[in-house]
Amino acid sequence: MPIPMLTAKQTEFMLEPFSRINLLDGSIRSGKTYVSLIKWAMWVRQRPTSELFMMVGKTRESLQFNCLNLLEELTGGEFHASAKANVGWLYGHQIRLLGANDEKATAKIKGSTLAGVYIDELTEIPQSFYNMCLGRLSVRGAIMLATTNPDSPRHWVYTDIVDNDGIDAASWSFKIEDNTTLDAGYVRNIKREYSGVFYQRYILGEWVIAEGLVYPNYNNTVPTEPRPYTDWAVSMDYGTMNPTAAILWGYCNGVWYAVKEYYYSGKATNRPRTDQQHYDAIEAMCADVEVPYGDKLLLIVDPSAASFIALAESRHRFKVLHAVNAVIDGIRHTATALDAGLIMFNDCCVNTIDEFGLYSWNPDTEEDAVIKENDHAMDSCRYFVMSKEIFIERSRNNAYLPRFRGGASGRQAGSVYS
Repeated sequence: MPIPMLTAKQTEFMLEPFSRINLLDGSIRSGKTYVSLIKWAMWVRQRPTSELFMMVGKTRESLQFNCLNLLEELTGGEFHASAKANVGWLYGHQIRLLGANDEKATAKIKGSTLAGVYIDELTEIPQSFYNMCLGRLSVRGAIMLATTNPDSPRHWVYTDIVDNDGIDAASWSFKIEDNTTLDAGYVRNIKREYSGVFYQRYILGEWVIAEGLVYPNYNNTVPTEPRPYTDWAVSMDYGTMNPTAAILWGYCNGVWYAVKEYYYSGKATNRPRTDQQHYDAIEAMCADVEVPYGDKLLLIVDPSAASFIALAESRHRFKVLHAVNAVIDGIRHTATALDAGLIMFNDCCVNTIDEFGLYSWNPDTEEDAVIKENDHAMDSCRYFVMSKEIFIERSRNNAYLPRFRGGASGRQAGSVYS
């Protein structure tokens, strides 16, 4: 395959020989995925066709989106696999294509003898799967090539690979500034879209512990006033003794506003409410909301609230949607939506606003986790952002590169890819 123009950092990586384990970490849009796929394709091409290779992502879908479409473009179509196939072909070599988002994934590769493994988003892969992969890399000269954004320095990827001098491993740290093909305005904008620990990891490329306030830059309170809302939704975190927090959201001119809140703590009052009482209060909060005739108001609910969901589904007012409950991804997307001004909070939502000033990371856990206090309205916000897909990361929302066939027409490396 012809080699496109590379940045200085990418060239440095291309010129280094492979170790057994090879990790590219660092900020988004730094060019690491792009150059890792080039080197992976070139390495596979010169191996015997009898050998077996594997490419892995958190899910099969994320692997397709993050890597496989780009790999096809970079190789001029020499890689091919259908979007849902578990096997692809690269220069005539068989490539197994897997998702590995839980411990059960290790069963997928037992008994395999591998010459090479490529892993996307390594910090999101179970350690047991990583260890099984190493055990399967038994062909002479076999290698693992992986990319990731940084996480906590307590994460196993950092302790076992980055900070471990006792193994045959090499790591390269890429910064967004290393990708000199990016437009300066794009870089400025994307830096504004992250804050706190996510800025440190995804922009600065640092392995840092999540500590302090989860949303340290919160500045999204606005006066409560009439607006011409054109869409509505409700999100809800359910509690029995713990608070139940529901937020009525209204959409106006590109922004979702928290218009009103319902917040009730059975623990604080020592008088827990029934599902029916919570339902009646939420319905009363939405009394003035008009939806088109025959439609129902969307109600996004904590998926564990089975009894409340059953009650709400039996009534005529709401269309119930089980919330997407991915905690860390939800926090990251909510932080980005806040920084981009895509969600705002009327000053009447006093409990929600109070929680923004209290909601904190737990500094004593090995993996990222929040302190399970002052988090009920925060969970309600997270459910809303994730379930309605309020913010799609700029770094993942790009058209694919035109197929590179060499010469001056090829686009420069890493222009839109990580």
